[in-house]
Amino acid sequence: MIFLDPGGNDIQKLKQTFFIQDVASFYQYCGNFPEEIKINEKVPGKSCMTVTAWDMSSYYKKYDSKPKDSLLIDLVDYEKGVFQVRPYSSKQFRSDRLRRRALYLALATQMDPLSQDKKFCSAGLEKQLLRVLFSMDPKFLKDVDIFSVTDFLESLQEWTVVGCEAGGVQMLPAWKSESGPFVRASSRRVIKGELGSLNEIFQDIELSFDAQEFKSILYTVMASDKYKLETVFFLLFGGQGELFKDKKQHEVFYGNLREMLFAICEDLKTKESLLISRLREQCVDVKMSLVGVLRYLEDQEVGLEDLPSEILNQIVELDQFCNDALRHFSIRNEPLELKFIRDLRVALKVVEPQLALLEEEIYSQISIY
Repeated sequence: MIFLDPGGNDIQKLKQTFFIQDVASFYQYCGNFPEEIKINEKVPGKSCMTVTAWDMSSYYKKYDSKPKDSLLIDLVDYEKGVFQVRPYSSKQFRSDRLRRRALYLALATQMDPLSQDKKFCSAGLEKQLLRVLFSMDPKFLKDVDIFSVTDFLESLQEWTVVGCEAGGVQMLPAWKSESGPFVRASSRRVIKGELGSLNEIFQDIELSFDAQEFKSILYTVMASDKYKLETVFFLLFGGQGELFKDKKQHEVFYGNLREMLFAICEDLKTKESLLISRLREQCVDVKMSLVGVLRYLEDQEVGLEDLPSEILNQIVELDQFCNDALRHFSIRNEPLELKFIRDLRVALKVVEPQLALLEEEIYSQISIY
């Protein structure tokens, strides 16, 4: 493979050695596993693997990347294996999240009738993916800038990734994977059990909000009688801990939550401008309504791929608005810029009617989807 920087220059190819557990996951869906492995018999956990790598750290610095920003890899020449990297902000990644999810669901739906297709089920993973992508309605592809093979495979519910004894990897319907010379590897979305920050846990269990939005929501909930904390938690997390991988992750979450709540209680001892608190509350109202819409769609078993593109785009735009606004409101001890306040007040005059129309469309016409 050849990787080019944004200017079209080759990025140097290196041979680097890593601990096996640090890089093995990158090869879980590959037909060939790296052969340069050095086993540490005394401490197996320190066994190493030498792989081909490209050092792209300089490009993060060059483009002033912020935490959570990344690089997007574009396919330039399929036959020659040429790719080009470009900056990809965390803001854009989040904005594209719902569109990616809708695409993955649409791809999975497109694969349903292929479970009986012997030619499809005997092909390799690469050909299977290409066939499904080229059979899609272009409208599902035009608004999606990023496709992750790993994320797509882990989102599948009725298909499994298997490795054949003869070599190579392919997708098979789960009910077919028990027979034949296969080494089974489940492709279901697996919660890893992250035990780090609230943001890392939220990403692991795929919630529709991040830690900054959550903190802003708590500021509003704890400072007014409008919302009940129990009701808010039920809407956001839905149930009694079923989202978490295990008891340990549940405990770490509540440990982080307690720390956040103590900090919020301290912050609330300091009075805040009534204008700011009202604006935050309006933004929280929008976010809670949007979460309610998404929960309702899940309860009705309506996937994002079932929604008209204009409805999906409205959801994406509202989600991005909430993330941008609530991120500012999560830092209570720093004054907000007057321009942000002025722009937000104008934006809310557009967003609130837009949300009302979306709710009417979803709740009154759900049956047609």
